[in-house]
Order: sequence, then structure tokens, then C-alpha cells
Amino acid sequence: VYWSCNHLSNNLPDEINRLRPDIVHLHWVGDQFFPLDGLRRLRAPVYWTLHDCWALTGGCHYPGDCRGFTRHCGSCPALGSTDPADLSRQLLGRKKALWSRSAPTFIAPSRWMELEVCQSSLWAQARLHRIPNCLDLDVFRPVAAAEKSRLRQAAGIDPQAICLIFGAFAGESDPRKGGDLLVPIIEEVASLLARQESSPPVQLAVFGASTRSDRQSVGGIPVTSLGALRDEQDVARALQCADLLLLPSRQDNLPNAGLEASACGLPLVSFDVGGLPDIVEDDGNGYRVPAFDCASFAAAVVGLILNHGARENFGRRSRALAVRKFGPDRVARRHENIYREQLTKR
Repeated sequence: VYWSCNHLSNNLPDEINRLRPDIVHLHWVGDQFFPLDGLRRLRAPVYWTLHDCWALTGGCHYPGDCRGFTRHCGSCPALGSTDPADLSRQLLGRKKALWSRSAPTFIAPSRWMELEVCQSSLWAQARLHRIPNCLDLDVFRPVAAAEKSRLRQAAGIDPQAICLIFGAFAGESDPRKGGDLLVPIIEEVASLLARQESSPPVQLAVFGASTRSDRQSVGGIPVTSLGALRDEQDVARALQCADLLLLPSRQDNLPNAGLEASACGLPLVSFDVGGLPDIVEDDGNGYRVPAFDCASFAAAVVGLILNHGARENFGRRSRALAVRKFGPDRVARRHENIYREQLTKR
């Protein structure tokens, strides 16, 4: 579990104040980047986009099944603690003391994050807007068959195969992203396909740092490791190689991989958790299955492998959803509106 204290002070708030901004907009501030006392030191109104739950908790960035942040934290499972007065409770108490008179306006990228803010003991009464993240729709876009074939050859992916793709910053080693569920899901996919009289070839591509990059196959399905990708263009090319994105996350906000795959015109399969319903419209641009039911996940994947028409239809709907919800112009206008609302109060 990723954890940040941010207890060490630094001069970043002072440097921001020297710029004399009209508005300060924070994004991800963990790992000692922005100090706990920073909010009260800032002179301008603060907006804060919540890319994870750290602003709500006693230190963890995602709480998993723990709901301690809705009360006061303590006995923190992430710390392996049974002490009600442990570091998590102390840190949450310090946040309350430091932030009580300097409440920002929060931006929740997903409906799930919006609800988490409303249930938190720190920010239940906070000013809150729901605005999704955006992405470059010219970089992340569908490609024609000839271009897809060229990209696949460059990546070592069979041009004739149905390519499933999974990606996460830490690759298969991240349990929050469901990396450990990927193998049982693919094994079940292979088992279901083996029962068919005929089925197309299938290949799995994985990107992100991973300790298992030497895996050659799972259940007889070949695996291609694309490694850690350097920039947006690399991520787009990886997704443009694929036919279907796998999102087996246990807990997520509005994951970039889902937005990017949707913009590239891929169908998606996910568990019905967190902010994934904002990206995966069940039986619209993909399937959401009951949480952590790997058999149902695999069955949804196989259904799309065997149904070319459904993949095509879902892919078109994915692109349309991305244009409708996550285009930069649309998201920027929504931010501009709330900024103008703030500035008219001055």
C-alpha cells in the first residue's frame, strides 16, 4: 500500500505565493512533495483534483476495504497495526488541525471519488465538483487496419491474433490494479477457448514495470511484454495494437489506461468497482462483472473474442464516449467555469 506522511515542511508554498496567483490548483502532492502545513500557507483560493484518496485518509493513498477514514483512522491495516492511536490516527488528526480553516474546493474525477469525499471525516462538508480527467484525442485515437498491423509487427504481436492488453505503472506486481488476478483470468480464458470447436488465436500484451516480464505464456496464450513505456505516444501505440483492454482493478479512481483505451476505440472489461463505471458502460462499450469474479471476467473476455461484431460496436461506442466525456476542450471549459465563479467573488 502506497503511503505518504508529508510531515516535513518545505518552501514550495512560499514559492507559489511569490507568483501571486489568482488560483492555485493542486493535483497529486504525495511523497513529501507538498507539506501538510502548505494549505494554510497559501494565500490564493485552492482547488485540488483528487487522483487518489490521500487527502481523505491517515496516510494511505487507497484504503482498500478499510473505512477508517470515515471516522478517525487508527488500527491501520496498511500498517499492520492494532493500535487505535497509531500513526494513521495521528496523521489524520494533524490534517484536521492544519486544514480546518483552509478547506480547498475539491475536484473529484469520478462518481466514486465524489462519494468517498462526502463520506470522509475530514471533508464531508467540503465544496466539491465532479470533473473527469481529460486526454489528447489526437494522440489516443483508433487506427486503420494497415497501421495496426504495422504497429503489431514492430511490437512482436501476431497480426492475426486477438490481442488482449493489460497495463499498469507497476505492471503485474500491483495488486490494487489486479495484476495478481491477471494470470487466473487468462488461464480461465484459455480453458474456455479450448472448449470451443474453433476460435481465433489470442495473444496477451502487458505494459508497465514488472518483475514477471520474462513470462512467455499463460495457459498456452502467448504473452508479449512491452515493458515500461516512456510517453503518451508509446502508450497510444501499445493500445492501438490491441483489440480489448483488461481492467481487473480492485480499487481505482478514473484510471488513465481506461480513458486512453476508450479513446483508441477498444472495448473494455472490468470489475464493477470504484470509478470504473464512469469509463466502462456495461453492455455499451464493454462489460463490468461482479467484483473479483475471475470466472465471470474471463467469460466476458471470451464472449468478445468470439464476437467480432460486438468488438467493433463496443469499440465505436468507446471512442464516442471518450469524445463526449473526456475531450480536453470540454473538460477545460468546466474548469474555466468554476475558476470564473471563484474570481467573481473577489
